[in-house]
Amino acid sequence: MSTILDFQGSDHCNCDDARFSPAWADSDAYPLLLGILFIGGFAVSVVSGMLYKIVPFLTWFHLQSQLQARAGSIPTMKDMVAERWMRRQFRLHLIACVLLVGVPFWPQLGIAAGGVLAGSALLLWGNLWSAVRRFAGHGGEIA
Repeated sequence: MSTILDFQGSDHCNCDDARFSPAWADSDAYPLLLGILFIGGFAVSVVSGMLYKIVPFLTWFHLQSQLQARAGSIPTMKDMVAERWMRRQFRLHLIACVLLVGVPFWPQLGIAAGGVLAGSALLLWGNLWSAVRRFAGHGGEIA
């Protein structure tokens, strides 16, 4: 029975040929692509998702504590931001991510990707601002 250790000293194993990365990983675009995927695809997505949970909760919590309201007299956390607008922002963010992935290989996509990403950020801001407007519209005081 042979093991990996049996091949270390033999001529059967050329360890230089045993690569675990694709051929394009040696490209100059690879580190940029990894950065784009981590920052644009992961970090921005996580922060956006967290904001969509935190801001409605805080607006609901402060509205309830300021007004000492009974259940049903103030909007629920789900009602603070319209779900269809959250979905639109998410779709726009996904489009931006797809365009950003192409930027290291086709730099001309950078302007379009940046524009779509900016549009996504503006829509995120507008969605979160709608929770603040709903807060103020139901009698909440912004300190």
